[in-house]
Amino acid sequence: MTVFSYNGIDLSTLGAITEISGYLDMPERRGDNATIPARDGAIYADKYYAERQISFGIALNASNLAGLEAALDAARAVFGVRGQHPLMIVMSSGETRTAQASVERPLQVARFGPSMARLVVEFALAYPFFVGAVTNSAAISVSSSPVSAIVANSGTAEHREPRIVLTGSLQNVSIQNLTTGVTLGYNAVIASGETITIGASGGQFTATLTPGDINVIGNITHSGSTSLMTLAVGANNITVASAATGGTVIFEYENRYF
Repeated sequence: MTVFSYNGIDLSTLGAITEISGYLDMPERRGDNATIPARDGAIYADKYYAERQISFGIALNASNLAGLEAALDAARAVFGVRGQHPLMIVMSSGETRTAQASVERPLQVARFGPSMARLVVEFALAYPFFVGAVTNSAAISVSSSPVSAIVANSGTAEHREPRIVLTGSLQNVSIQNLTTGVTLGYNAVIASGETITIGASGGQFTATLTPGDINVIGNITHSGSTSLMTLAVGANNITVASAATGGTVIFEYENRYF
């Protein structure tokens, strides 16, 4: 049985879930192909996924009017909270996937008789993917240069923001994903005992040197994508080259799901 919860509340405790729309689908892509005057057709341009909506129909069946009013109050208390909150799916396998969702439209409430009603709640997912609960870690030991390894993405969506951790000793590191054509470079020395953590936060790319928590984003170069690094669904063939050896390159990521 698949269980859905919002902000820690099992939706089935509010009433009987009668309909789920958008949960098995994919988000719409946004963007257009480029049109060139006096030329047939268009030039293809990569698209990005737009925010998505997932709606639930919930039937409320009470023994009397007072019970129905209490059930509606309970639902409004859950869905009326401002901001984004976890919309969680517990799959029949026990796997957990979570998205951040908000309720931005009115509840569509229809009453049937004195003690029955049905509401439809629509969740807006600004970031349109569900995220797995397990953090995957793939470590590549740079004992020679270049070195190759496979990094597997077992989600259903491309991962565009994996965290990459570089530990010294390394120098002028180049990380190339031959599967996606994306290359990430760190153009500086990483001494033994130092760590560079590369990722994204709040829509901005970050690179931090520890110890010291020093911002070293200026040492980063990348090509092949608007993201620093991407992981295609399935196996990714990664090649690492470094002017100094003895360190590691670690990919850390949670699977993304439609």
